[in-house]
Amino acid sequence: MTLTNAAPSVELAADGGVVPAAAAAAAATRKPLPGVLDPQATAVEPAAADAEDTDPHRLATRLRVATAQVHTEAEHAPFVNQLVTGTATRAAITLHYQQLYAVYYTLETALMVARAAAETRRRHADADADADAGARAQATLAAIDLIWFSELWRAPSLKEDLAAVCPDAPLPAPIPVGDSGAVYFNTTPATAAYTRHLAALATAADADAVLAPARLVAHSYVRYLGDLSGGQYLSRKVEKFYGHRPHFYTFEEIPATQIRAFKDRFRAHLNQVDASLHDAIVDEAVHSFRANMALFHELAGPQSILPA
Repeated sequence: MTLTNAAPSVELAADGGVVPAAAAAAAATRKPLPGVLDPQATAVEPAAADAEDTDPHRLATRLRVATAQVHTEAEHAPFVNQLVTGTATRAAITLHYQQLYAVYYTLETALMVARAAAETRRRHADADADADAGARAQATLAAIDLIWFSELWRAPSLKEDLAAVCPDAPLPAPIPVGDSGAVYFNTTPATAAYTRHLAALATAADADAVLAPARLVAHSYVRYLGDLSGGQYLSRKVEKFYGHRPHFYTFEEIPATQIRAFKDRFRAHLNQVDASLHDAIVDEAVHSFRANMALFHELAGPQSILPA
């Protein structure tokens, strides 16, 4: 894949985000999945979800166990400590929002691109009567659909936060990569590596066309469940010390009293992902934590880490 300076092929989404043209048509015609996009769907009962999460063969349990150590390390990262003690500079917080915008824009674009590509592969396989290829494409499609909770997507909220904290701060500018339009300049080295990796997962082909896109499930798990969990604590600390309640951690479509049930529902959906994808997703979740920790490390240091 090569970098260009051309504008990415996108459409404006209703929430102010951007939708790659390749994925926009699929998203417009696709019906909500029961329990995923349907706001009227019944949430998984917490007791049932908790029982599932103790089964060592279920994906949610495997993810929790495999990421326990890196999760603890991330919670104790110096920049996180600065946030919760009110010692982070406004420049660092601005840089944090800029980098998170790049990460979430990339992830959310990558999910749309990967889903559209999997759906196309499935249609081609059906037309060619290639049952094996169709099954592989369907496994990827189903995995992405299971964690397709668009009410969790954060890029538009991060734009609001950046405007509130530093109105003059520019958003990281997207550069098209493949069909994803999801790699940036004006990012730190860690963010650049992070977003390039996410874009590569979305546009993988040939032998990696099944496992690579499915790995995006791991990034959704790490980022969104983190936002619904420790992110709520960070939100209170940022408001206390900086007088700003981040939109980033406010999920308007998920009442605070329903966050726990929503997390249980997310885990229940994870447990429905095809078992053939579990190893790759668990491995990728550890990578996701490491990528986030690399960004935290940069944010805790001097604020002169953007490329000149």
